[in-house]
This record gives sequence, C-alpha cells and structure tokens, in this order.
Amino acid sequence: MTLSPDEATGALRDMAAVETRSQRGGGALILAGCCSARCKMEQPDPVIHQPLRLKIMAALNGLPRGERLEFVRVRAILNAAEGNLSAHLGTLNKAGYIKVEKNFNGRRPRTWISLTGTGARAYGDYAAYLRAKFPDWIEQGWGTAISATNLEPNSAPGPEFRRSLARIERLGASPASMIALIRMNHQIDVREIFPSIRATTLVLHHAGDSGVSTEAGRYLGRLVPGAKYIELLGNDRRSNLAENDRLVDEIEEWLTGWRGTVDPDRVLATVLFTTSSDRPSRRPPSAIAPGAKCWTGTSSRQGRRSRAFAAAL
Repeated sequence: MTLSPDEATGALRDMAAVETRSQRGGGALILAGCCSARCKMEQPDPVIHQPLRLKIMAALNGLPRGERLEFVRVRAILNAAEGNLSAHLGTLNKAGYIKVEKNFNGRRPRTWISLTGTGARAYGDYAAYLRAKFPDWIEQGWGTAISATNLEPNSAPGPEFRRSLARIERLGASPASMIALIRMNHQIDVREIFPSIRATTLVLHHAGDSGVSTEAGRYLGRLVPGAKYIELLGNDRRSNLAENDRLVDEIEEWLTGWRGTVDPDRVLATVLFTTSSDRPSRRPPSAIAPGAKCWTGTSSRQGRRSRAFAAAL
C-alpha cells in the first residue's frame, strides 16, 4: 500500500482536526506532517489507514491517557452513521487497538470506548510513518499544484487554476524550503498569550474547514478577550463570490460598528405595450359599419398618447 501526496495530506488533516474536536479545542494538535522522525514501517498500518478508523483513533488519541469517550460522543465528533461506526469499532477492538465497555445508566445502555496501550503505539507508529514520508511527498508533489486540495477541498480545481497554482508554488519556494517552513510554523505554540491580547479581534472561520476544525476557531474566540467569532459557509480556504458580500459586511461592521447601505443597482421601469389592427374583419360589413368610425378614432388617439408618453421618458 502506498500513499499519494493528496492521500497523505488528507490523512494528516483528518488526524489534526479530529484530535482537536475530541479535546474540545483545548489540546495540542499532533501536527504529524511537521517533524522528521525515524520510522521502521515500510507501509501504513491497514487497520488504522481506513479513513473512519483513522478518525476514531485520532479522537481517542486526543484524550488524556486513561480517559474514554462515550459512543454517542464519538459519533457526534465524526458525524458518522451508527451502523458504520459500530462496524469499524469492531475491527479496531478485534485488533486490540481499542477497548469497548458497556454499562447502564438506569435502564439506558451506554457504550464507552478507550485507546489501549497497543492502540496508542500503533497510532504513534502510523503518525511517525507519515512524518517520515512527508518530505518525500513534498519533494514529489511541490510545483504540481499539490496545495490545491487544501485551498479548495470542496471543488475540483480546473486545469487553468492548477497551472497557475503550480507556477506559484515553484516561484514561491523550493521543496526543501517549503518543508523547512512548514516545520518551523508548526513548532510555534502561541496559545498562552491569547488571554493577554488587548486589540479588538475578529475571528472568521469556514464551518466546513477540514484542516482546522470549528472547535479550534471557537477556542481562539473564547481565549482572546472580547473577540468576535463568525462562521462562514463552505469549506474552501479562499472566500468565494457567493459569500464575499457577507465577508465584507462583517469586516465593515467590526471596524466601524455599523453596516453600510448598499447602493441600489436596479430601477423600476414601466413597459407600455399597445397594439391595434387594421386587418379586414371577416364579419359582414353590415355588422361593423356602426362602430367602425368610433374604433378608428380610438385607435388614433391611443397611438398619439403612446408616442407622447414614450417621448417623455
């Protein structure tokens, strides 16, 4: 089993995001892609590598040792179907990676899940494998728009966008420089200084961001005194045209205290449609003769009034 750069990026993103959710925004991310490590694994563990099982392990690994999660909590964190989640928990339990315990709260059954020592080591080896291989994936993919899935995970970037992004990657940094930059950025932990921030702060977060969970955004909004936290729709890192108006409105209100009115770009127009016909009637002359003269006068007046009204517009 081999991982492509996109698969590896997705695995790292899932691990960091799910660990944050299980910690309720308060713990350190694993940041599996930021550090070098020695790893004896030649291939990723197939039991852990399945996406949902990987997320289960990440959620449990984010807990302090000895703590456990209730089944309903795991389901909420992962947004997984009950039957699907139960099946993958069975696989992990059979492998000895997790421990499943059942008890009752009154008459209501409860299921608790915890990470075993074997599971913690297996998860650590899997993370170490990703860390060890991460430089290779950057070397292989950098300059080919490898960052496209991070910028726009909700859509398939077109060829023109990918060509432009690939050029930006090549001009922005070499693969070695990018690896060093990622490692340096992820070694920085500034959480302790959040409460000391006195500047007014606006936190904007995409609700579906798969790289950084909403819990992490809310955590930042809680720790910075007086910060305003706003969730935007979508999961793309770049703002899109559909939400630009709201984005600008939120920033304007935060800076000025009020939202400006939008200049109207529409006008109310009146269209007058008139018609008359001089086609000969199929009725006999004796039937139309009495009203023919009256109709001719009405038609003429209608035409004059229509032309005058149009000229006045």
